[in-house]
This record gives sequence, structure tokens and C-alpha cells, in this order.
Amino acid sequence: MTDLVFLNDIAGLNGSVTPRLVTPKPVEDTDDLGALLFTQDLDNAGPSSTSNVGRGQSDKRSSKREKEKNRQRRYRQRLKDSREELQRQVDALSEQLSELRQESAKTKKTGPTDMLLPSSRLIADVDIQRENRLQSETEQQRLLATVNYQAKYIKGLRQAVNNKLSASGLSCDRKSPVLHSMTSGLYTTYLQQLEGCYARVNNVMDECAFALLPETTINSTQRRKTDGGVAYFQHINKAILPYSFQQTYRALRNVVHEQDESAFGGNEIAPDNDVTIKTRVLRARNTGVLAQRFVSRQYVEEERMVLVWIISSEGDDGFHGLHAEETGWVSVEPSTSGVVLSQYDLPGFSTQTYEH
Repeated sequence: MTDLVFLNDIAGLNGSVTPRLVTPKPVEDTDDLGALLFTQDLDNAGPSSTSNVGRGQSDKRSSKREKEKNRQRRYRQRLKDSREELQRQVDALSEQLSELRQESAKTKKTGPTDMLLPSSRLIADVDIQRENRLQSETEQQRLLATVNYQAKYIKGLRQAVNNKLSASGLSCDRKSPVLHSMTSGLYTTYLQQLEGCYARVNNVMDECAFALLPETTINSTQRRKTDGGVAYFQHINKAILPYSFQQTYRALRNVVHEQDESAFGGNEIAPDNDVTIKTRVLRARNTGVLAQRFVSRQYVEEERMVLVWIISSEGDDGFHGLHAEETGWVSVEPSTSGVVLSQYDLPGFSTQTYEH
């Protein structure tokens, strides 16, 4: 009964045309439902009604009938589109269900892939261990080579000390070297030391974080962890100079090769043009003598110049047995503001004791 009232209300909204309502039957198709709701018994209009209505009213009813037909047509089209969309969704879901069933069947045949993961991880671990072992072997070879260079260097220094000039040949002139003349073996040892220092320049600059430092000068004392004694001194300096790279390079080269330099007046001839060797003698009144040899080498790269040096000091008389060594790096790189000069050196530290 409620459905009949609902259908009568819908029919009342359609105008003066009186629809013919029938008792609802079970509807199997949505098209039949639309036809049931909107079908009107236009043929049952009595002849008396048509004869009493004028032409204008007949046209009005015809227009309403056309509107009703259009409305019914649109409604059926919407139902059809909705049915087709639902059918497409059903087809898509059916296809996904079929794919899932196929994958499930394959998994049952081949077994779960989780069983393969342990072997894959094992292979990856073996590759990592192999790579680590190769790196360790390479590092060991490099350390052995460094130890051999150090052994040759110490041997050359001992030869120089054993062949030093007699006390009568010493002079108070700071330009007279007390060290023995440079031998080919000692020169080779120095070159090996310089090459080793140059190979470590990038590691040294990275450890000190020069790229992050502002213009600064830092002097520090590094102590041993075992007994807290002084291990070595450290000097760090970074400056930005308002000059071009070429100007700074030439100026630094002139300073290193200056012949009349007061600090290191004695110049020994080096076979290589980029190597500089200088010597000097320091005398403490009535105490002892300290002879020093300065050996440096320049390395010019595409966008950088690196200067590496070693200062070796040997004691005599009251300082007999004293040996000190200093190692340093200077890097000059161009920048937008000029050049960046980064200096890192380990000032002379004693490696042997001496007696007064």
C-alpha cells in the first residue's frame, strides 16, 4: 500500500495528465521499473474530455507528454549507464581474482620465496667480507711500504750523524752547515718521505676540517693516551688572501727558493727543480750545537698548489743525541675572494733523549 501511495505522489507531480496505476508486480529489470513508474494510460481519456478542451489545451498536453517521454528516456539511459558501469567493475574484479588465483597456484608449486632469502643474505655477506678483506690487504701493503720508507729514512739519518764533521770544523757562522753533505741515499730517503706526506695531504686537510674552518690560527698540544706525555705539537692556519692563484704561487715559490734567506742560509743543490734543500746551524752559548736541514717539494695540480716540507734537526756537543723533526703542508687553492691558504704542520719534536 505504501508503494501505491508513493507512485500516486510521483504521478501528481507530472501535471494534469492522470496516470494509470496498476498493482505492482515483481520487477526483474530496471527498465520495467521505470516503465511502471512513468507509464500513463493516455488512451483511456474519455471522449467527452477531448471534445470539451480547446486546441490550446490539447497542445499543452502534447508538450507535457513529450517532456514525460524525454524524462523517461533519460531515466532509462541513466539506469543503463549505471548497469554497464557495475558490469565493468564486476569484470575488473573478476580479472583480479583470476590473477590472484594464478599467483596462489604458482606459489603452491614453487614453494614460498622466503626460503630463498637466507641464501641471498649469505651471498651478500660473503661479498662484503671479501671486499673488506681486499681493503685490509691493500692497507697492510701500504703500511708495510711506509714502514720500509721510515726504516730507510732512519738509516740515512744515522749515517749522516756518524759521518758528521769533527768539532774543530764547526763554525759560528750560521751559514756553515754542521750536517754531512747530502748523499744520494739520504736524498732518496727524503724524497720518499715527501712523497708519503703529499699522499696524505687530503686526509690531513679532511681530518682538520679545513673546508669548514673560518680564517683562524690554532696551536695545540697533542698528548699520549698511555701516560699523558706530550706526543707532538700541532699548528693550523687558514687565511684568505686577496690575490690571484698565480700571484700567490709565484710569491710562495720565491720565498722557498730565496738564496739570501737569513733563517736557512746554506743551500744545497737538489737534482730536481721542484725540490729545495737548505741547512743552518744554531749555537747555544757554552751549551751545544743544533744543525738543521730543510727539504721541501712543490706539487702543482690543476686547481691547487701543495708545498710539503721536512725539517730535520741534529744536536751536537751539549745536545749530542738529540734528534727533532718537523713536517708541514701548505695548500693554495683559488676562490671567489682570491685564494685560500691552508697550513698544517707539526713543529719540531724530540724523538731521542740527550745528555748535557
